[in-house]
Amino acid sequence: MSTHPRPLDEQAAAWLCERDEGFAPGRAEAFAAWCAADPGHAAAVRQIERAMAVLETMPTVRRPLEARFGPLDSAPVTVEVSAETSALLPPSSALRAVGSHRALIAAMAAVVFALCGWWYFAAQIAGREYFVNETAAPRQIALRDGSIVHLDARAALRVDFSGHDRRVRLEAGQAHFEVAHDATHPFIATAAGVAVRAIGTAFSVRLASTAVEVLVEEGRVEVAPATPAPVDAAVPAAPAPQLGAGERAVVARADVAAQPQIKKVEAPELREALAWHRRTVVLEDVPLAEVIARFNRRNAVQLVVADEDLRDRRVGGVLALDQVEAFVALLERGGDVVAERRGPEEIVLRRAR
Repeated sequence: MSTHPRPLDEQAAAWLCERDEGFAPGRAEAFAAWCAADPGHAAAVRQIERAMAVLETMPTVRRPLEARFGPLDSAPVTVEVSAETSALLPPSSALRAVGSHRALIAAMAAVVFALCGWWYFAAQIAGREYFVNETAAPRQIALRDGSIVHLDARAALRVDFSGHDRRVRLEAGQAHFEVAHDATHPFIATAAGVAVRAIGTAFSVRLASTAVEVLVEEGRVEVAPATPAPVDAAVPAAPAPQLGAGERAVVARADVAAQPQIKKVEAPELREALAWHRRTVVLEDVPLAEVIARFNRRNAVQLVVADEDLRDRRVGGVLALDQVEAFVALLERGGDVVAERRGPEEIVLRRAR
């Protein structure tokens, strides 16, 4: 087996090194584009990230690396790269005198795991996954326990089923969870210090700029700080708030220990709030401009309204949000809307003259 990382591993490690040091303007977007260009790119990044996670639980591998390159958790340091070591490192990392030694150690760890056999590596990281949705449409993900996650556009989710609990962490955007029932392994979703605990239910979590929003579609969930406050033995701990179907909780990110704001959500509002991940929606008397915005969020083909007076036209019915052409044909069938196709990814809607 070759001791040199595959070219894709070299690129991934170089990107992670650059990310840990802090992206220069425009480089974060370039990294996102590189990950989205090929599924193998994102997989290579996850491989290096997982290597770092494995080091936390593998002292026999971690200690020799830290002995040579320094503590894993310290700040970025100057790394002296020998000729022998540079042969095992990504070229872009080896040529830089100052770099993130976390990424350097990760690259070395990836080589060690390759030499030792990937079967051992896989056993250590079983149950840990990372998902990023960089598309414009929601993405459906089947987790290994049978749960289903709908990940919104530009959302990120970290999954860790390696322990007794089934844990997921929302790192950006929003996600809807359809949790497979398993009373012995609670499902815990965290976001910005807020923990949502469920056994078998369906709920959404949205990570907003100032708050975490939890919306329950089915069953019940418990909402509490992800890190409980110190317990005073003299004062009985208050039970964590619970939400039932059709209830929403809003927790301020600035004070996750405070009681969440909980309110009842009526059925029409609940359907509206969950429509972002549903392929089919039921609409009643909704402005055309709003319906078009929904189609545009889910599809590469974008709809453009050329006549402003069309924007307020009311639309209703059952619509499949991934069927753009069918929706356009429905509008044209009424006789007062015509469609002009400008290339493969744009359709302009005009009022018929």
